[in-house]
Amino acid sequence: MRAKSSTEVRQFVARQPEGEPFFPTELLLYGTRASIDQALSRLTSNGVIERVARGVYVKPRRGRIVNRAPPSPVTVARTSARARGIPVTTPGAQVLVEYDLSTQTPVTAVLSAG
Repeated sequence: MRAKSSTEVRQFVARQPEGEPFFPTELLLYGTRASIDQALSRLTSNGVIERVARGVYVKPRRGRIVNRAPPSPVTVARTSARARGIPVTTPGAQVLVEYDLSTQTPVTAVLSAG
């Protein structure tokens, strides 16, 4: 693996917000898929990032009560759709909750593709 691609991957991960999932395909401009996978594997082994699903990584979010809080399934689904170029919309009631305009939380989260 080129040292340059490994450094670029580390810099990309350092810029990621805590708790925001990302995919290896977002890093392909830094090197080959094999070198990206190797760099991600090393970062995972060192505890810098976590693998939350196949091909989905996240920089752990530190909570006040829990040391590491995983991203919500909705956040992972949105990131997955973005990586695949699928437009995702959120129903109005859920948008109100996300922007703290309502306290009435929907029972289930719904995402619509298309």
